[in-house]
Amino acid sequence: MNRPQSRWMQMTSAAVSSTPEAAPALATATDMRMASCGGQQLPCWQVAWAQVIGVHHPRVTEDSVAHHSPDAQTLFLSVCDGVGGGARGDVASATASAHAVALPAALVGDAAGIAQWMDHAEALVQMRLREVSHSPGATTLTAAWLTQRPPLPPIRAGRAGKVGEAAQRSMRQGHAQGHILRVGDSRIYTSDGAQVLPLTQDQTYETMGLPWAAHGAQPDAPAAMIGSGCMGRAEVVPVALALGHTLLLCSDGLHRGLDAPRMAAILVQSPTLEDAALQLVQAARAAGSTDDITVLLAHATAPAASRPPSLRVFLRSVFRRVAHFYEGGRRLR
Repeated sequence: MNRPQSRWMQMTSAAVSSTPEAAPALATATDMRMASCGGQQLPCWQVAWAQVIGVHHPRVTEDSVAHHSPDAQTLFLSVCDGVGGGARGDVASATASAHAVALPAALVGDAAGIAQWMDHAEALVQMRLREVSHSPGATTLTAAWLTQRPPLPPIRAGRAGKVGEAAQRSMRQGHAQGHILRVGDSRIYTSDGAQVLPLTQDQTYETMGLPWAAHGAQPDAPAAMIGSGCMGRAEVVPVALALGHTLLLCSDGLHRGLDAPRMAAILVQSPTLEDAALQLVQAARAAGSTDDITVLLAHATAPAASRPPSLRVFLRSVFRRVAHFYEGGRRLR
């Protein structure tokens, strides 16, 4: 259920001396203005998201978050971060994220097709920015396009020895697979319920070996962006997600405030995925991240058709068959 789209959440800590001689300490407040937060239960997926507005932005976040499920098994996800200092970062990020989740269903599983589709994002962002500003702008991006594979029937005894135990379990349970993409320093992580591991590496001046000083940037600033002419070729890579595992997409506002072990602890301790998303962005802000903070979580759940029937359903089926058998016997007499 979606929470209100805008609200003010404030955490305040004050240190006031008990002695009258000491000057009173000023209360310090952590800016927790929520841009959006919510969750959605889909047939094969559980999705949750949360956003905190950056302390230097008066009203809106320049991050964008989007997801789309074209069918029961398939899920598209995107988080974009409008680059600070550019024109209308909110417009740039919203355009890129909307384009990512509008991928034609026929391209699911086609890495080359996805790359070609995302290459169009560069021109789309530039054209959209020209409609609202004369200044250049850009955005970073993470996106994932996933589809669930149904569980396979049990392997016959004669063939079981040819397949490893872990592979057998994966095939029986089913899994999700697809592709991911990152541009810039937004990230994608995966969580197995115990630890959080990164699936992407930031495209910064330092990691790409570019002369950051010549561009007036910092070593950890994003060197690849959409809308600035610096996107480069879309690097679409395959990914697999086991049932029960979680995919985490975030802007740099989250990972600059929280490391992977802290993210993992929050995911483990949170009672629901929606609570986890909210706790993640709040913890990043409390840890000192002043930028816009966005997180999008996707948890792969078993399709209803693959879940084992309950005992009640099984007994009802048995009784129905027995009744049908006796009814047929009476007719023969």
